Amino acid sequence: MRVISGKYRGRKILPPINNNVRPTYDKVKEAMFALLSNCIEDATVIDLFSGTGNLGIEALSRGARKVYFCDNSGMSLELIKKNTEYCHESEKEIIRGDFSDVLKKLSVFGVSADVIICDPPYGKNMHEKALAEIAESGILKKGGTVIVERKSTDKQIKKYFTLINEKNYGDICLDVYKNISKCVVTGTFDPFTLGHKYVVERALDMFDFVHIAI
Repeated sequence: MRVISGKYRGRKILPPINNNVRPTYDKVKEAMFALLSNCIEDATVIDLFSGTGNLGIEALSRGARKVYFCDNSGMSLELIKKNTEYCHESEKEIIRGDFSDVLKKLSVFGVSADVIICDPPYGKNMHEKALAEIAESGILKKGGTVIVERKSTDKQIKKYFTLINEKNYGDICLDVYKNISKCVVTGTFDPFTLGHKYVVERALDMFDFVHIAI
């Protein structure tokens, strides 16, 4: 594995020594950062299930200000330390713990994330639990982004945050969520009048995202 793009491009990333850690394929990683292209520059990022540190390092390479690498495996943390040796100390912080405990700890420390990368083990429903914990902790900034990598057989979650994009790559899915407020404007709109337009514009003054239901 190597860093795909940015200031650390071409740097080698040591792989896991056993099958307990599942690295993200390069084509999926490339797709993930294409979806995050407008969010990474100067961002505070939490790499919630870091494994090798692969995704967090890619974020740093592409301009993130700081990445919090989080994992509950001592073996993974040692691997992350080796893989981030060339990263500046101010760019990284490596934290051991269950994702729920880590989110609470970072929240208490006043960390506010622009982007959270959530790539948990497949088939254990951990992505839903993680989204719930992220929402409860309040650690994601208003307008911030969560990207989830999941198996296609794992259910897509449509609560806690607003799902704004989704991509499928074979049996792997990427879901992009935003921490934004939303509302629904309903009506027959037969026809859509200036009065309706005014209501929608007022809604946009009050909310980030407006659904128009006909």
